[in-house]
Amino acid sequence: MSGVELVTVTKSKITCNDIQLTGEYTGPKTEKVTNVLMQGCFDVGPRFSCYTNPLEPGTIESENPLVGELGFIPGSKTALPWVGWDLKSENPLMPIVSFTCGEGGGVLLIKLEGSVIGRVKKTDLMVSEFGITYKQSEGKQIPSAFTGGEEDVLTEVTQPIGPGTKSEQVGLAGLEVVTNAEPLEIKEK
Repeated sequence: MSGVELVTVTKSKITCNDIQLTGEYTGPKTEKVTNVLMQGCFDVGPRFSCYTNPLEPGTIESENPLVGELGFIPGSKTALPWVGWDLKSENPLMPIVSFTCGEGGGVLLIKLEGSVIGRVKKTDLMVSEFGITYKQSEGKQIPSAFTGGEEDVLTEVTQPIGPGTKSEQVGLAGLEVVTNAEPLEIKEK
């Protein structure tokens, strides 16, 4: 995934230059992500690096397993629906990813919870590579549910050093390029 941006409803922003997801398909409409690597990450407001290891500022890595499900999403202007991947933590008690931003006394612990849906590009074609577009507006993910499904928003839980935890909706924007070992086709019907 090239550059991505996480924006909360109160307009705080975290950006990463690159995100790589590693995993495999587990069924015709399911996948499992075993590694998330985010690089060039920082909190835009105070311009602090975000990281999982303080010796590698700007790098966030997680081996918490994620699962994805393929489904139809709203937004199409034609008779064929759009297709999207819904990605969430395999264990509902675990975050999608957790990391730290800041230095010294300004450190924030951040967890992303819930799920995120991206629209699949290059459907109804046998291809080795396709795109997934993630959209947000004013900190809200677009879409936040499959057509006819329950809403499941992406949430950012922020905990500063000391008392207090803040939880708010967050939207992810970016483009992921998925490369497969062999061609496959994702159908819009």
